[in-house]
Amino acid sequence: MLPVDPGENPVVDLLFHGRHPFPRAVEVRLLHIHRLDPRLWRELAVEGECWQRIRGGEDSYGRVILFLDRILGHLDPGGRPEH
Repeated sequence: MLPVDPGENPVVDLLFHGRHPFPRAVEVRLLHIHRLDPRLWRELAVEGECWQRIRGGEDSYGRVILFLDRILGHLDPGGRPEH
């Protein structure tokens, strides 16, 4: 059972419904993170308000890319966050 209906959360929309409002660079990073650790979507989805800010301009877009890159940098090939 999914946590929300389509259209209620952009991360859930991307990962489970195949649609989303994200630029390609964000989509690719979110899907990569999801492949490495499928459980992380719950943490990313609670940041729903953050995802809406991507539309706010390049500054917020750049911060989101850096945020996702940090997550990717902390995942090992087994999909577990490093300590």
